[in-house]
Amino acid sequence: MTRIKGWGHGGEHRPGVRGSAVTAELNDDVMDTFAAVFSKLSQRVLWKRDAKVQSGHPKTRLLIYHGGSHGVMEAIYHGVPMIIIPLFGDQYAHAVRVQEKGMGVMLDKSNLTEESVMEAIREVIDNPKYKQRVQHFSNIHHDAPLKPLERAVYWIEHVMKFGGDHLRPRSADMNFIELYMIDTVIFLSSLVLFLLYVEYLFLKKCYRCVCNRSTTRKTKVTEYESSVIRQIV
Repeated sequence: MTRIKGWGHGGEHRPGVRGSAVTAELNDDVMDTFAAVFSKLSQRVLWKRDAKVQSGHPKTRLLIYHGGSHGVMEAIYHGVPMIIIPLFGDQYAHAVRVQEKGMGVMLDKSNLTEESVMEAIREVIDNPKYKQRVQHFSNIHHDAPLKPLERAVYWIEHVMKFGGDHLRPRSADMNFIELYMIDTVIFLSSLVLFLLYVEYLFLKKCYRCVCNRSTTRKTKVTEYESSVIRQIV
């Protein structure tokens, strides 16, 4: 692991994050902000230039990440609190879930300052609740009858013994109409349109009745007034 302090600011030695989605979003000002914050930390900082997350080191205290599903699951697996800075897509949903569950905090990529980043880091590292919460979910994740490798071996051996036809889902043999229930959608849409048409006819009938009554009343009033006028004259 390498301290961020002392890293160069030019050329290929400039600290950064590799990955098309990440490097396209984090400009030089943001990178300088992170460099300034990391240089003030007493902890060692590993700032990776590639997109592969490695949070399994036993001394890892915090993961600062854009919130991809693989990195979040890896952090939960190893019980590492997170600071999520979502950039696009489902990363926002992951960041919200992490914050709601108390496993970390979310920062807005458009409002990253030295103060906000440092405050978030200090909050997650110094407040034990984040470590406790993510460790709780890590324990849940690990509490399974089989480890992932054991489960993979089991199913491979199962298919080798019995074949995989009985595991083939029914949907694999459905045509497009059956798979996406096009016939059901057409039926329900037709039913809704029919009910709307019936409602339209009913409202139209009610409107005509109201108009006819109003016209009849006006006619009667007019006839009465005319008769009164004739009597007076």
